[in-house]
Amino acid sequence: MWVTNAKVVAIVLGTLALYTLIANKIPQVQSEVPQTLTLGANVTSEQLVAAGEKVFNGIGGCTTCHGLGTRAPNLLTDEQGTGPIGARCGKREAGKSCKQYLYESLD
Repeated sequence: MWVTNAKVVAIVLGTLALYTLIANKIPQVQSEVPQTLTLGANVTSEQLVAAGEKVFNGIGGCTTCHGLGTRAPNLLTDEQGTGPIGARCGKREAGKSCKQYLYESLD
């Protein structure tokens, strides 16, 4: 019985050591601490605009998905401007209704 338990413990410790070794070989990613944005009670419109641009373009990472004047995801038109999603969804897959296509793609 002791031999079996010792084998199980050895396998567990060996597996743990292997995963630890693999995890230590992966390059570590270091990210900077996000900048804090503080605004006082007597803030001007220009300061608010500057702070908003700083958040949108930098700290928040909003430009990854969003653009000025657009919605992300853009449900009103596709990249070719062919109309709202309800008008073009039935043309995606032949033989499927628009409702069925949307249901399957959202499921």
